[in-house]
Formats: sequence, C-alpha cells, structure tokens
Amino acid sequence: MGGLDAWSSIAGCYLYLIRSRGASRGVLAMFGVAMCVSILCAVEYQRGYTLVDDAGTRLTVAVLVVVLHIAFLTLALRWWSLPSLRIWFWLGAVTYPLYLLHARAGKAIWKQLPGDEWLRLCAVLVLILLISAAFALTIERRACRTMGHALEATSARVSGWL
Repeated sequence: MGGLDAWSSIAGCYLYLIRSRGASRGVLAMFGVAMCVSILCAVEYQRGYTLVDDAGTRLTVAVLVVVLHIAFLTLALRWWSLPSLRIWFWLGAVTYPLYLLHARAGKAIWKQLPGDEWLRLCAVLVLILLISAAFALTIERRACRTMGHALEATSARVSGWL
C-alpha cells in the first residue's frame, strides 16, 4: 500500500475543516474517500502489529477504523461533544504528532532502553508524549495553515463536480 496510509491523516485534516469551517458536500465526500482508503491501509498493515492475518482480525480492524472515523465525525459535526476540560484540548493538540511518531520512534526508543519492560514502557510513553507535544507546538501549527488551504481548494473542485 506504500504511502496510502497518509489518507488516515488526511481524513483527520478533513475533520478539522468540517469542525472549523462547516461541512460541504466536497469535504464530506473527500472525508469518505480518506476513510475508505484508511480502512484498506489498516487492514493491510495490521498483520505487522497483531501478528495474525485471518479474516476475523481483518474484520475487527476494519470495524474499529469505521467506528473511530464515525465517532470523530460526530465530534466534528458537533452532534456530540466531550466535557469542557483542558485535558481534551491538550490531547487533541498532540494527537496527530503522536500518530506520526508512536510506532517508529516508540519502537526505536524501546530498543535502546535496557531493563524491565514495564519501566521501558513507561519511559517510552512519556518520551513519545513529550516529543509529540514539542512537534505540535513547533512544526504542526505552521504546517496546518498551508495544508488547510490545499484541502479547501481540492474540496472546492470536488464540490463543483457533485
């Protein structure tokens, strides 16, 4: 599947547009495309994480991806909301960098740390959260503005076709 796993993050960008600027047919259509490609990627790559590649596991992964996308869409459309606690804002800010960094960076850190696996797990979690927060506060804020303009232009073209 190669770079198609980027569609999961593109779905997240479309959710941001839906939340911040409203849902148009083009944005919703592109979110649907991104969700479908995300399902295909998750099913393809799950065997590297679950070490199982049977139909039941693939179905479970696909259902989980759909449920998460729908839950996030209900939040973006403001049909459902989380309690107004600062922790949700902070977790939302580090979600995308955490998504980008957790697997590869977490695995690299894990391999470098000696000792008890529970202590290593705690250390990896803390370090990945700190790295994700630094990434969110520095790089991501600037990149989101540029990406938002590109996604809006694509959505406008798709709206014209519908």
